[in-house]
Amino acid sequence: EIRIWTEGESASLEVSDDGRGFDPAAARTDHGGIGLFTMRERVALVDGELQVESTARGGTSVLATVPLRATTGIL
Repeated sequence: EIRIWTEGESASLEVSDDGRGFDPAAARTDHGGIGLFTMRERVALVDGELQVESTARGGTSVLATVPLRATTGIL
């Protein structure tokens, strides 16, 4: 499922599934978590936040929220 919306001065994108899930904390330290690292880095470049929630056999939800106005001076 993919949802995109705006609220106030921010835009959000949420991607979720009902798949097998994983341990987000372990993904940060294992070599397999480079995709999550890259997503966090790119969202942070525009002063946004990334939230990842996942449980074993319970699916995964990734939520990115970014400001609609540039605050970093990066175009």
